[in-house]
Amino acid sequence: MTTGPLNGKFMPPHAGPNLLIDAARAQVEALSLVVFAKAEMREEIALLLQKQGVPGFTEIADAHGVGTSGPRMGSAVHPKTSVILMTVVDSELRARIVEILNTYAKECNCHLSCVYWPVVSAI
Repeated sequence: MTTGPLNGKFMPPHAGPNLLIDAARAQVEALSLVVFAKAEMREEIALLLQKQGVPGFTEIADAHGVGTSGPRMGSAVHPKTSVILMTVVDSELRARIVEILNTYAKECNCHLSCVYWPVVSAI
């Protein structure tokens, strides 16, 4: 199996990255999927993942950073934080999850980011 990173912000999905992703996923069995969102969206995103049959995920709560939604530093000046949810899925499940997350983001008029890349190995 050929492996290697395929990094980038692919939300919303569009033709350029999708061609690259399709070529990469044809060569791998699993993809690492990472979702970055506002902390207040955590429960809804976790429920969406569970409803799609994701067997488990790792959560990093109270993540700090600056992005398109502004600073989220958990401080007195910038009190909001983010959440990061990570999982490993096959390419079919990844496609469904990205589509559902994209629809969810449009329906709630909120921003989230989703990145994924081939898994080099799993122990």
